[in-house]
Amino acid sequence: VLWSYQTGGFIFSSPAIARDYIPGAPERARASLSTMLAALGLVTPFFAIGFMVMSIFGILLNTLRVRAIGFEREDAAEVEPLAEVELLVPNMVCEGCAEKIASALRAVPGVREVRSKVPQKHVYVRYEPTTVDEEQLKDAVGQAGFSALAA
Repeated sequence: VLWSYQTGGFIFSSPAIARDYIPGAPERARASLSTMLAALGLVTPFFAIGFMVMSIFGILLNTLRVRAIGFEREDAAEVEPLAEVELLVPNMVCEGCAEKIASALRAVPGVREVRSKVPQKHVYVRYEPTTVDEEQLKDAVGQAGFSALAA
């Protein structure tokens, strides 16, 4: 006689034994392969081994897929140095203006970092000099509705 966690009651090996314990309830008596394997303690190790094998297989597939896509780290020697420019924006008067300017500059390909100081009316931009030049940065600020001068 086994305790069933699924039904919350006992599982019996035959309807005759069930009648001895629960009169009038032979339909609750069950004998299945999974019940017998659980009674012998074989279900848990087999499932654990199966899940471990599937997990290892998944890890290997993901590792191979990442290498095939080419997500390797860039070497520091391959990355070109960034240039920095400080722009004076006389009509930048609030944080909203600074955010609008920063959004316009971040939209330019090659811009890596934008920092602004509203009280000084300055915007600091770090960019890739081979991709974008200082005039393009000034044009982006101009398209946002502000004037930019070299500081």
